[in-house]
Formats: sequence, C-alpha cells, structure tokens
Amino acid sequence: GNAGVALTVDALDSLDITHTGTSKSGEDNIHVLNLNGIKVSILSYTMFLNSGNEAPASSYTVNIYSDSRSKSDISKAKQNGAEYIIVYMHWGDENKPVNALQRQTAQKLADAGADLIIGSHPHVLQTTEYFRSTVDNKKVLCVYSLGNFISSMASEANKQTISLHIRLRRWQSGKIDLSFAEYKPY
Repeated sequence: GNAGVALTVDALDSLDITHTGTSKSGEDNIHVLNLNGIKVSILSYTMFLNSGNEAPASSYTVNIYSDSRSKSDISKAKQNGAEYIIVYMHWGDENKPVNALQRQTAQKLADAGADLIIGSHPHVLQTTEYFRSTVDNKKVLCVYSLGNFISSMASEANKQTISLHIRLRRWQSGKIDLSFAEYKPY
C-alpha cells in the first residue's frame, strides 16, 4: 500500500537511486538521464495492481496506465530534453502469451512517441515485436515480457528469463535510434 511505497521511495532516495512509476506526494518524477551523451527518459506504468484492485485514477502513489497519461508524460519528457524514451509496462496475463490489450497498448505507446517498450508481470517469456508509429513511421521495439527474474514459481515456463541489452546510436543528423538489441538467457 501507500506505506510500502513511501518506505521504498525513501530507501531509493537515501541511496540516490533514480526511480519512476511511484511517488509519495504526486511530484513529477519524469527524469531525463544523460547516458553517454544521449538524454534518455524511462517512464513506468502498471495496467493493474497485483492485489487485483485497481487504484483510483487520481492515485499518485503508482502510475496507473492510461492513454492520455502516457501521451502527456512522453510529451513532458521530450519537453525536458529527452531524446529517447523507454516505457516500462506492468501488463499481461500471468503464465499466458501476449494478449490483444498488450498489442493495442504497445501501438498506442509507439504512436505517442515511445522509442522502446519493455514489459513485465506475466512471469513467462513473451514474444518480441516491432511496431511502426502511425504518426511518424518510426520503428519501435516492444519486448512484452522478460520472463521471471525472481520468484518461487516452480513451473518450467516460470524459470525462463532474459535480460535485454541495447545500444543507442546518434547519427550526424542528431537522430537517435536503437542500433543494437539482443537478449541473454538466465
């Protein structure tokens, strides 16, 4: 609950660890990080809470996904100087393949300006797919679920996990793109 969010945020702040997706007071936590000369913003949302209860839309402790919120946040990140935007999604059905809502949401995120989409929650590996933004025809990689890094789940499917390794490139024109993406199984 809110107390757990507050303790977690305090612990991260005390260690000077940048975080996104949760807040104690509703402050804007859209950060732009300078990574080897490229300004990157990572935005984080959940489609639902693990308790099965959805938080009210006005809740500020957890970034509950909405099309309008993600579009607004992506716009704010760009206004803050972000050149590349990664959206991290908590979505999908546990132990199941990618569903239609995940695909629809990924397309909406690509259209809103996300450059890379990474997901979690299903506790199994899910497929990877490229989208084309209908706004600017930009190619956007979506990794629906990286698997199950830490869990006591015993099924073989829950033991499959990957880490994603990416490399960004700045062209002479100033454009930033994903020049390399691979996964490593764990």
